[in-house]
Amino acid sequence: MIRFQLLLLLPLLAAASDAADPPARPPCCQPSAQTAPAAETAPALPATSLYALHTPWTDQDGHARQLGDLAGRVRVVAMIFTHCQYACPRILSELRELEAGLPPVADGGPGFVLISFDSARDDPATLREFAAQQQLPAGRWTLLHGDTAAVRELSVLLDVPFREDPDGNFSHASVISVLDREGRVVHQKRGLGGSLDDCRRAIAAAQAETRVATSG
Repeated sequence: MIRFQLLLLLPLLAAASDAADPPARPPCCQPSAQTAPAAETAPALPATSLYALHTPWTDQDGHARQLGDLAGRVRVVAMIFTHCQYACPRILSELRELEAGLPPVADGGPGFVLISFDSARDDPATLREFAAQQQLPAGRWTLLHGDTAAVRELSVLLDVPFREDPDGNFSHASVISVLDREGRVVHQKRGLGGSLDDCRRAIAAAQAETRVATSG
């Protein structure tokens, strides 16, 4: 319930992150209404979509990204850090188990997203090295680095509490989130261990909706 209440704040956060509108042109400088057809407006995102945020991130290849770049594909998301020795390897193991059990899908199936808590140490080069060590194929796995404000914002919206410890490591909740193609959280698995069946069902349901929307 807390997470969904927090997600209702997304439109306000997205508006706050946008730059101010440029000043209006005087009438003499307004473009003619007949010079060109109006551009098509992109469909509005749902109010609870994480993709409404415009916070900057950087992926493991050094490319500037926003969460909205992940739209159009079901995503399985977890927050980790690469120096983690206990919870994060177990989270990654569960994600691998989900990946291995997925049936082949024409569009490549769901994408997996790892977002680091550690803004200081997990820069894009470190994330790229980690992805190579863990054999995470770039076509399916996206690793994201953000500044401390971006990480904190997303952790609140995903309801993944964490704190930085004196040694530079992080104590954090273990959460796997399933996002539909529009960036809405449709399922979360909280804690380590236990069945992944609910995750699989949520992924399958979101995939089915994606195929219907694409073919419709």
